[in-house]
Amino acid sequence: MNQYLWQLEGLARATPGQGARDESWDQIYERYRVAREEYLDRARLSLGVTGPARMSPGTA
Repeated sequence: MNQYLWQLEGLARATPGQGARDESWDQIYERYRVAREEYLDRARLSLGVTGPARMSPGTA
């Protein structure tokens, strides 16, 4: 998940070597969102939290 944040930061700052390889902001952000959802799902499972946890599109 952090790797995608670093890539987004690199694109935002236009820092050579920190941005993604020929990927757009939207592509990287979607990868970040998927990784974040997987992380949250695993965290909720390990804590025994039940019920829906999905965020609305556009929130984060």
